[in-house]
Amino acid sequence: MWSIRPFSGLLPSGGGAVTTQTEKWIAGSVSSYTNTAASTSLIDTLANLNAVICSDALIASTGDIYMDISFLLASITAGGGAPSVDWFLFPQNKDSSYGDGRAWTTGGGLAAQPPTEYQIWSSSFPPSTTIALAGTIREVRVPPLTNFKLCIYNQAGVALGTGNGTTTNIIQYKFYDRSLQ
Repeated sequence: MWSIRPFSGLLPSGGGAVTTQTEKWIAGSVSSYTNTAASTSLIDTLANLNAVICSDALIASTGDIYMDISFLLASITAGGGAPSVDWFLFPQNKDSSYGDGRAWTTGGGLAAQPPTEYQIWSSSFPPSTTIALAGTIREVRVPPLTNFKLCIYNQAGVALGTGNGTTTNIIQYKFYDRSLQ
């Protein structure tokens, strides 16, 4: 995965003189972590090899460029092989469907793998291990000026957990941008 490094240096100004500018990260339209509708209810007990799409659309019409997704999934005992939870961003199509237009449900899951062209991340974890999966997906490029939905695909080898009293399924996001100053 590529990353963008902040720029600091000399740039020509309109009159031919050289000015110094520094590239900085700035807050977007949602500047602090906000829960998605995927939190808890939609991914509780999501069966292995099933996908679910969030019911709420994330709106990028404000022109934000980047998004971070922070997650904490309830403790499970992963299956064998190469267990993972995969993350996808489905853009809204002209007909108001999302992604490839299949009937992705907003609860219960669809027994199908989402198209790989929409995949943004894969969170893998050790096989046959009890673990609460946590992480942050950084610098996700936001589809320009469209709505989109987050889709989660479970390849953990078991159904995702429903919480154990101390860990529940939480998925949050925030937007941000870059600016020359």
